[in-house]
Amino acid sequence: MNRLLKYLLALAVIITATACGDDDNGGTAGELCESVVTFTGNREGVAWFEYRKVGDSPLITLHGNGRLDEKEVEPGTRLLMRYYAGPDMAADGGEVSIIGLQRVLTDTVETVAVAPESIGPLYLTAIERSGEYLNIYSQMPAVKGRKITVEAISTPATDGTMELYISATAPDDPTAYRTTTVASLWIGPVWNKAGTTGVTVHIDNTNNIYRKVFTFLKND
Repeated sequence: MNRLLKYLLALAVIITATACGDDDNGGTAGELCESVVTFTGNREGVAWFEYRKVGDSPLITLHGNGRLDEKEVEPGTRLLMRYYAGPDMAADGGEVSIIGLQRVLTDTVETVAVAPESIGPLYLTAIERSGEYLNIYSQMPAVKGRKITVEAISTPATDGTMELYISATAPDDPTAYRTTTVASLWIGPVWNKAGTTGVTVHIDNTNNIYRKVFTFLKND
């Protein structure tokens, strides 16, 4: 099973999957699901993962039926996981049948004194907060070296929110095709700052010029 899970990491699995269920759980038995998760390590002979479905929903813990090579995939790695929910899935998770694992783009928020003069445009398709992470779904050129980064203004706004700026960059390659790209950005240092009421996220969204600012509040 070690070989299988290592092999899955290299696959770009194209399959129809959704975030599981309407409830805050890891999915209904037999349901095909897709979640951005954190690999927390191997225990009891299997790989374990955790995530929050949306906002501050309860932590969901999932495990497969095989291990990951921790030399290749360190605990703490963020992954896009596609899986079938197991027959004994509970509200807080359980065993799943993993059919695909992919690394996602990651970054940790950097605090800056002033807003950037410009931010790299991004064809945004969806954005969500999952605990201390912002999960970004977009279309980007399929080239090595593409990045999605996040910066925060050090001084909060008058309403207590922190201003975040997300920027996308990619090496110029006119022959590159565009592909679905997932990023998971850790904003914990800003989100957990005393007195912070939430974050206001700025994105130069080329998919919709009227959807460039997104607000996530702690009481939502």
